[in-house]
Amino acid sequence: MYKEYFKEVISVLDNICTVQETEIKKASELIYECVKNDNIVHVFGTGHSHLVGVDMYARSGGLLNINAMLDGSIMPTAGAMRASAMEKVKGIAEIILSQYKISEGDIMIIVSNSGRNNVPIEMALLARKMNLKTIGITSLEHSKASPSNNKCGKNLYELVDIVLDNGTVSGDCALTVNGIKTGAISSISGMTLGNAIVVESIKLLSENKKRFNVYGNNNSVGGNSNEELCNMYKGRIKHI
Repeated sequence: MYKEYFKEVISVLDNICTVQETEIKKASELIYECVKNDNIVHVFGTGHSHLVGVDMYARSGGLLNINAMLDGSIMPTAGAMRASAMEKVKGIAEIILSQYKISEGDIMIIVSNSGRNNVPIEMALLARKMNLKTIGITSLEHSKASPSNNKCGKNLYELVDIVLDNGTVSGDCALTVNGIKTGAISSISGMTLGNAIVVESIKLLSENKKRFNVYGNNNSVGGNSNEELCNMYKGRIKHI
């Protein structure tokens, strides 16, 4: 059965690459504009969606300007049921946002598979209020089938400037094994989209001869420790 799962993953990624070229390029151009002016790309998600931010942050070959917005209260590590309840609570996004330095010209990537829960929607509304450009990574199939948990009545894809569809089915389980739904793909496709827009933005920065910084691999022989680069962003990126 694992081979069927691999086939499903490859199919989803291939479809994203083919169908979403325009959206991927738009998101990459937004990151390019942000980084060329030495602004910060903030990445936020609750539950498993926060993994996209973790994967984009402090990553070998990744941009130094990326800030993962990490808060234990909305992660499964704080307790799966607790985190699931917390992402529906009013006012949590504003509390989390207050812990980060947000500047004019920064952008925000908000990740939510269902796109319906209160905290990511509130974060999108707060970003809009601050005049930040936003990118949403979500499942359009799931989101369009699910009513919003926020009083605004809208889901994430309706509140961001650019929508990247992670290509997963409603419920995120690509396979059925003896009547059991299994085989989540949203983390894989979400992280792939995150890395894709970073790679494309680096291409734009390089081609246009703009200054930017990329993490080296700390564990390669002769690799860069990144310490000097990281010191440049202390006070601007919370978890650095």
